[in-house]
Amino acid sequence: MLRVITSLNWLIGCVALALAAAYPFYYQAGVAEAKMAASATMDQIVQAERLKAFEPNGSVVYFRMNRQDIIRTTLQVPLVGAAADFTYDSYSDHDHALVVRAMTSDAALRRGRPPLLYTYAVSDVNGLPKEGGHAEGTWERLSGKSVGLLALAGL
Repeated sequence: MLRVITSLNWLIGCVALALAAAYPFYYQAGVAEAKMAASATMDQIVQAERLKAFEPNGSVVYFRMNRQDIIRTTLQVPLVGAAADFTYDSYSDHDHALVVRAMTSDAALRRGRPPLLYTYAVSDVNGLPKEGGHAEGTWERLSGKSVGLLALAGL
């Protein structure tokens, strides 16, 4: 009986250690999936903003975080899948004509998604080409904490 208990303890310990070692890789795969989804949605938003800038009135659409319906209706960009884990907003500042941001939503944070921020800034909206392209912006991770065994090792 003691041999069976010892063997089970070794098995459970090895499985727990393997899971703890594999979790950071699983977590990073989730981060990569979230970044891809938000980047694709950001590309669609920026493309829709570019087309709006070339309309007769020549103005872009600004929206706040609590107005995600503007993205769906006015810009006609669907927020589905992992892209819905982000809240989007746009504004103008003194250096840029348009700044579009994507932040991890509160609901996604409660589900364990990492806090991420993607910012895309356009200096001159009228100088944008009407064709599409990739929205080059910057990703910021708002938490420097590591997960799993990496956190214990201080990495």
